[in-house]
Amino acid sequence: MRRRKIGTVKICKVLSCCFVVGLLLAPQLLAQNPSGTLTGRVEDPDGGVLPGVVVTATSPSLQGSRTTVTNDNGDY
Repeated sequence: MRRRKIGTVKICKVLSCCFVVGLLLAPQLLAQNPSGTLTGRVEDPDGGVLPGVVVTATSPSLQGSRTTVTNDNGDY
């Protein structure tokens, strides 16, 4: 009988450890976001910013493209 009780205690300890590890990892797993942000600045060869430029990002995973226009500072 004693041997069985020790086995049960070990199983409970292992399951408890797995539960605690799962709780510790949950925030990192939830932090994974399927979307992202692409930022940048459009400049001419002399380093001057270019406002009003159409920027298009394409990717097979996007299943299409995303388009935006640079602001007065050349940022998108």
